[in-house]
Amino acid sequence: MWGGMLRTGQFAGSVGKAVWLLSVVVAFPGLSRSEDWLQWRGPNRNNIASTGQQIPTEWGAEKNVVWRASVPGRGHSSPRIVGDLVVLGTADESAETQRVVAFSRKDGRQRWQTLISQGGFPPVHAKNTHASSSAASDGRMVYLSFCHHEKIEVVALDMTGKVVWRVDAGNFRPQAYEYGYAASPTVYRDTLIVTADCDTSAWIRAFRLTDGEQLWVRERPLMLNWGVSDYGDSGRA
Repeated sequence: MWGGMLRTGQFAGSVGKAVWLLSVVVAFPGLSRSEDWLQWRGPNRNNIASTGQQIPTEWGAEKNVVWRASVPGRGHSSPRIVGDLVVLGTADESAETQRVVAFSRKDGRQRWQTLISQGGFPPVHAKNTHASSSAASDGRMVYLSFCHHEKIEVVALDMTGKVVWRVDAGNFRPQAYEYGYAASPTVYRDTLIVTADCDTSAWIRAFRLTDGEQLWVRERPLMLNWGVSDYGDSGRA
């Protein structure tokens, strides 16, 4: 069975600095890649895990908790299970830095931490963060999108945390409602699909997984939207 995870925030100190905890709340006997959770809503994009699992229905401070790990910064980025790693994005609002962090799936030890950007944080809603997009993976690399300097940057990292490629995907600067960015990238076959919709620019783009080359772009109606791209049997996003 796969390890379920919760990301919870605890605030301490006079300036309200956030310490985020990642908790694995389900024991798993094996670390098979067939049990990976590679992108938004899981392997079949429907929030349904594989059948035959025994999922606990009660949790406590220690009950059904395998490990805990402190996550530097703050974010709504959901953890991704990729092989023996748990990967997620995070942001330090005071330093204006965005990072990708990986933990051991087995014991929660931090494996690596990669700085993606610094500075250029836009205004966001009080309940949003500067790391609200969740990663996607094809099992070989991890892909994540961040908003900074009025643009969306897409980055690909290998399983050691090394940046393989990065690309400025497009502009993103809402004016009517400065709520921030949250859409997560989607892996489809050999492409990475990224969206960013607001009232000044709106687009959906596809990038080649291996090197980040843009394959196609579609302009969209100018309106705010935080949806994640999906695809049907036709393969269209």
